[in-house]
Amino acid sequence: MSINLAIGLVISFPIAQTRCDYRYLQRVEAPLFTKIFLSSLISVFSFSTALAVIGNPNAPVGGTVYFDLGGEPATLNPYTSTDGYSQIIHAYVFDTMTTRNPDTYEVEPNLAEKFEISKDGLSFTFYLRKDAKFHDGKPISTEDVKFSYESIMNPDYKAIVLRPFYTFITDVIVHDSHKITFKVKEKYFKNIDFIGGMPILEKSKYGNPKKSMNKKLYGSGPYILDQWQKGRKIILKRNDKWWGFKLDSNKGLYNYKKIVYRFVRENNVKVEMLKKGTLDFLAMRPIAFEKLAVGEAWGKKVFKVKAENKAARGYGFVGWNLNSPKLNDSKVREALSLLLDRNFIVDKFLYNLYEPITGPWNQHSMYADSSVKADSFDPQKALKLFREAGWKDSDKNGVLDKMINGKKVDMSLTIITAADETLKILTTYKEEAKKVGVDIDLKLVEWQTLKKLRSERKYEGMALAWGGIVHLDPHQIFHSDNAVAGGSNFVDYKNKEVDKLIDKARGIMSNKERAPLLKKVFKQIAMDRPYLFMFTPKYSLYGHTKRMKKVKDSLTYSVGSEYWWVEKEK
Repeated sequence: MSINLAIGLVISFPIAQTRCDYRYLQRVEAPLFTKIFLSSLISVFSFSTALAVIGNPNAPVGGTVYFDLGGEPATLNPYTSTDGYSQIIHAYVFDTMTTRNPDTYEVEPNLAEKFEISKDGLSFTFYLRKDAKFHDGKPISTEDVKFSYESIMNPDYKAIVLRPFYTFITDVIVHDSHKITFKVKEKYFKNIDFIGGMPILEKSKYGNPKKSMNKKLYGSGPYILDQWQKGRKIILKRNDKWWGFKLDSNKGLYNYKKIVYRFVRENNVKVEMLKKGTLDFLAMRPIAFEKLAVGEAWGKKVFKVKAENKAARGYGFVGWNLNSPKLNDSKVREALSLLLDRNFIVDKFLYNLYEPITGPWNQHSMYADSSVKADSFDPQKALKLFREAGWKDSDKNGVLDKMINGKKVDMSLTIITAADETLKILTTYKEEAKKVGVDIDLKLVEWQTLKKLRSERKYEGMALAWGGIVHLDPHQIFHSDNAVAGGSNFVDYKNKEVDKLIDKARGIMSNKERAPLLKKVFKQIAMDRPYLFMFTPKYSLYGHTKRMKKVKDSLTYSVGSEYWWVEKEK
């Protein structure tokens, strides 16, 4: 069980749906409540432990499992890492005060045995478990919790991405070694998510910001970072002394003795490794699921699963640099969207396992406007819009052009990506765009190069993917406050009305009452098209070896592979 706080940037497209419940941050998310009662002493909502067992309480512990991480983390530094690869590792190594139940999606106590929220929603008090310890055996105290927050806010730690999520905290009060209160300046429906979901770091290990934090991790979670063999693999070993194993609700959780994460990029190689048993679990993309996972071994030695669940699904997109004079006109962006033959791509490349995304988050969310539809493929309408925006082929060379600041500018665009599969999908887009006079150049670059170009705003189009969130807050990605260096609004999208709606929605605690405002945000962003909205998965696709055992194919809000176990050899 775990918690996601912010939405992690995913570089590979289509999006592989594996564990949606990472413990660590990066735009992911958090929860609602299990048990509510009014204290007779103070006016608070109190949340304590009475949790159901999700896994198999009789599952055997042991075995080494081999997973594919998809790519190698640039760093494991808990303050500066931003990619999804590092988040997966952090999810096993670090603990948080609260967690999210993958079957009910409610917030539940974790490192904190209970927590209280004041009636005005401005005070959050946590009571730490007295038996919780870090990997080195040192007890976890409220001083470590306070340090975890203060270090994020300390510029010396360079936690640029994390810091904005904690600016709402006004005070931290340490009552004793196991009781701590966070005060916030205003009501916000995700306050408990960000405070409770903050990874707790050991002050004695992370107290010096000048110390290298890139390769070693010091946590309190169910697994310990054993090895990081650069370019090859990361090995996690089970922390048999983890405090969480004493809880009845955690019976059947984290049964693997060792987890070996390999870094494999090529689809065909991944599938062959799964068949040979050098991988035990693989989140699968459509082409792997439909075309590569075939043959006599499937259904006997290795299995593939198309799971339906309520996991918040992300989507792929091309982000347009709205500072470019070619792309700052919404008519141009609409025209570019009309050149993407979504239905053809879904059928030919995604085998109808994905569907077109209609806006800035999944259209099946309670916060999406169902009246918004994906743009149809319509080259003639696209050409009409280009002409209305002043673009025409004045020199008859087959490429649209326009006079901008006294110079003739061609409608030539470069789209960069770090995923070769995305390149194949966008090739179809390139060919259709060429027919109406749009010259698109596709470039495959390394992830680190892409990140640098994104940070410097030196790009025109950038193909990426966002992970999904159940109870989302679009502030991080689409509010103008985050259209800054290091911010997630890297396309520099700015709309004052959208900002107002987002700000208002953040202060509404009820999901149902917040939904109408966010539906308006959804519709407006969909109309503004700061992205070329592409595709979202319909299922969680994965494969596994015969020795991997599970209670069921999927939990309600995630696949739940952390509840699986390895079959004992006979």
